[in-house]
Amino acid sequence: MSELLANTGTIAAIATAVVPQQGSVGIVRVSGDHAMAIAQTLFYAPGGQIWESHRILYGYIRQPQTKQIIDEALLLIMKAPRSFTRENVVEFHCHGGIMAVQQVLQLCLENGARLAQPGEFTLRAFLNGRLDLTQGESIADLVGAKSPQAAQMALAGLQGKLAEPIRKLRANCLDILAEIEARIDFEEDLPPLDQKRIITEIEQVTGEINKLLATKDKGELLRTGLKVAIVGRPNVGKSSLLNAWSRSDRAIVTDLPGTTRDVVESQLIVGGIPVQVLDTAGIRETTDQVEKIGVERSHRAANAADLVLFTIDATAGWTPADEEIYVQVKHQNVILVINKIDLISLAEQENLKS
Repeated sequence: MSELLANTGTIAAIATAVVPQQGSVGIVRVSGDHAMAIAQTLFYAPGGQIWESHRILYGYIRQPQTKQIIDEALLLIMKAPRSFTRENVVEFHCHGGIMAVQQVLQLCLENGARLAQPGEFTLRAFLNGRLDLTQGESIADLVGAKSPQAAQMALAGLQGKLAEPIRKLRANCLDILAEIEARIDFEEDLPPLDQKRIITEIEQVTGEINKLLATKDKGELLRTGLKVAIVGRPNVGKSSLLNAWSRSDRAIVTDLPGTTRDVVESQLIVGGIPVQVLDTAGIRETTDQVEKIGVERSHRAANAADLVLFTIDATAGWTPADEEIYVQVKHQNVILVINKIDLISLAEQENLKS
């Protein structure tokens, strides 16, 4: 952190995702002591517009030597400390796409800024006391959220709903510690320590900490999601299961065993949790070189999955080949899926249930 503190100065970066020929607006953000000077060098605001904090100016971004217009844009001014980083910040709101923002960024770098390191705007906000660590991490979670529930959780963290109970617990611990230390230093001047009350307070703090820790697994699920692999013999209906679950024709389905030769992936949201579903090639012994590679990838996908949907064919029942596959995956979290149950009789269905 000392190196980062020493490496100060004015930084600049493109603050929006840049996709060629897509998007209507691209933002270049500049933060630091020279941010205003860079803006005044590059931005021409016609009509006597007032350069003051928290105003948006309309004008043109120009090459300072030749006065060549690079883009028609808006300039947003946020002077310290009323900005995200608590430094002087300006934002050039350019037209979207790759060319305009890259040219504007290059001009900023040529006129006193340096390229921001990944996450450096948030780091400066943290170092300048604008955010605490939980809020800084929540920004990254919000940017990378894969579901509305994950975004809501990250937003709660950004608003301090995680930091506030932690601050209260810390204050309670300091109060307990101060009272104990006071009895050690001034034992003769203070009444005896109420040990039962101190123990009760410590137990209450411990209980609150455990409640916070209990939310960890849910938060991790919402952030990273689950990887689910559908495995089984060829032609047991794995691809049909993926298509039905994703409500699409993501995987090719035929009556021919071995149709799926590679891992087919689909991204779903289930109960607010991002789920990466992997339809794997049917696992069997084969001499076909391409299918053999697919089977190897199926094994790797199953081993890397958080959950395995082990699929069998109800019309064939439990076969020795199914037993072999089960031995390979039984050490993981496995759900048995019995497919094609509509193709067998009611009596056979009852037998399956029993």
